Amino acid sequence: MHCIPFPHPTEFTKIIILLLLLSVFLTACSTRTFVHQNQYVLQSNDNSKVARVYFLRPTPMKYKGIADSVVHVDFNGSRLLSVNEGRYALIKLKSSQGPITTYSLTMFTNQDQPIQVKRTRQYRFIAGKTYFIHLKRINEEFRGIFYDPAPITLEQAQKLAAKLRPYGDASSASIKTLEAIDESQLASPLEPVMPEQLYPGHKYLIKETPTYNAPQPPTQNKSEISFDQPPDEPIIIKNQ
Repeated sequence: MHCIPFPHPTEFTKIIILLLLLSVFLTACSTRTFVHQNQYVLQSNDNSKVARVYFLRPTPMKYKGIADSVVHVDFNGSRLLSVNEGRYALIKLKSSQGPITTYSLTMFTNQDQPIQVKRTRQYRFIAGKTYFIHLKRINEEFRGIFYDPAPITLEQAQKLAAKLRPYGDASSASIKTLEAIDESQLASPLEPVMPEQLYPGHKYLIKETPTYNAPQPPTQNKSEISFDQPPDEPIIIKNQ
């Protein structure tokens, strides 16, 4: 009987390290941060003509699998940003208003495959102002994990940015170096969202609840109703 020789400990360690490095490389390539160009994005060095919007996505304390992959950000239906964990980006926008929507993947109760979910807030961007949007991870248990595009102050942004790496224009205009600025206009709070709104077409129970059809009262003809009672008394339906 021939035995397959087990790799030498040193060689085995090298193989494990190479596999780990390959895994990290592939993960980084599939979740890289990227600013998308569209009709709202402006390339201008004149801050009085653009609204400067910082998007921050911290690295969470706990690993949540597919929910930790890239988060996409849309504005008015146009893709604005794709951002991975531990990064923040600066995007210069023209004066405009509309919904900021995040799209991400999450696992859902009784589903074998990841489901794309979203969260939306309404924003108004004004030229000459600076905004900070925290892509805050929200764990709603069986409803999945979402990213809330929540407005925050400069002070809150500076605390988050201390542990994040800037991307693109944020490298030359990092949050750490910003002086005191006017607080941006706050976005409206999120309305409560029910599961059927988050996952249209998906079932939420392992077994469907049986439908209960209540018995209907028998139909009576007008001829069976007596109108001999005084007006103040109830009308009586005669039984046959």
